[in-house]
Amino acid sequence: MCAAHAPKSATAQSEDRPMTGTVIVFDIDGTLMDHRAAADAGLDSYLRLIGAEPTPSLHNTWIRAERKHFTAWREGELSFTEQRRLRMADLLKALGKTVGGEAQLDQLFDSYLAEYERAWRAYPDAPPCLEELRDRGFKLAVLSNGDARQQDLKLERIGVRKFFSCVLTSDSLGAAKPHREAFDRAAEVLNAPSAELTYIGDDVEVDVLGARAAGWQAFHLDRFDTGHFQPCVKSLSELPALLDR
Repeated sequence: MCAAHAPKSATAQSEDRPMTGTVIVFDIDGTLMDHRAAADAGLDSYLRLIGAEPTPSLHNTWIRAERKHFTAWREGELSFTEQRRLRMADLLKALGKTVGGEAQLDQLFDSYLAEYERAWRAYPDAPPCLEELRDRGFKLAVLSNGDARQQDLKLERIGVRKFFSCVLTSDSLGAAKPHREAFDRAAEVLNAPSAELTYIGDDVEVDVLGARAAGWQAFHLDRFDTGHFQPCVKSLSELPALLDR
């Protein structure tokens, strides 16, 4: 557990000690890891494995399916496995292929997943930012919507797990971002008041507004310079200086 007073329902990958002082909490996908590039590369490889040619239309189908069904899982309408099956079913329909039963969908998604995992990469600005913040004495943690095993594995594979004292996921907390319960339960596990928690994420609604509604400080990581929200950073390399202000 991350702290002695963690909720009984929460299971966290962490060191067994409380976290005190300022805590910087990060999202994973789109923040520390380039999920979109990995998903695109994984889909390309998977399609070629099954004898299909990658096209922009198929990529758009996959992106829409991910957004639709992952959101339904986040809202508690589907299990994690069910949202994976529905994503694969949507892709098969777009390919004009027969949608089989659950066992077949699981097998097909596992084949895609292997290709996706091979493409996992940290953003180049992530490791040096995390190292600097850790060396300056900040406590670092993760709060991510996702499966605990997969998200912890991502951090290990991209080489940044060592920087975090605590990794929290929506399934371990029993609540997902942007719902306030996710941030409130994370604060309890981290053993820190909201005023000492800062969240960094790439999604304004899910990450930034969700954290702020729970009383946290939050910054938008605006990698594509959309200008949708302030304050923001365009790269994690800007974050240490921003935290000095």
